[in-house]
Amino acid sequence: MIYVEPNDIQRSTTNLIGISLYAVQLTERSLGRALALFTAEQNPHSSEDFFRHNNAHRKATLGRLVLKLRDGFNLETDFLDRLERFLSDRNRFIHRLFFEEDFDLLTDEGCIATDIFLADLLGQASYVHDILQRATMDSMQSRGIVIPDELIENLSHLSLLPSPFHDVHKPTL
Repeated sequence: MIYVEPNDIQRSTTNLIGISLYAVQLTERSLGRALALFTAEQNPHSSEDFFRHNNAHRKATLGRLVLKLRDGFNLETDFLDRLERFLSDRNRFIHRLFFEEDFDLLTDEGCIATDIFLADLLGQASYVHDILQRATMDSMQSRGIVIPDELIENLSHLSLLPSPFHDVHKPTL
């Protein structure tokens, strides 16, 4: 295999892939904590099991989670749709994205298409993560669980991520 030095666009896209992976993993952890806290009695599985189940089981589990969240929190009416879209795009990113023709990292066009998809995924991850974090922390505090400051700091990493296009040059096609 011959190594070709990546250009600026390819390096930028590669950086965005890393940031997106980190954001997706943080959001998965938030989802796992929320599932454990709000649906443990009906769904005694781990968050890893959640991602292994079929779509019907995941949808039912997410439905129970959203119902529990709506009991105590003011959720937007489309939260479940946005959560499902995040999970669908997360699966596309993790399992298929770079096997799709439009996301060829060897071309500028493919990198730009990838950047657009990942910027949207980052927005979805941030939205879902923030809501699940607030709901989880509010629920823990209402149950009298003291949350150490360092845990609060650890849970807020996603909001500290740079803008997906921070210091990134994107040419127009």
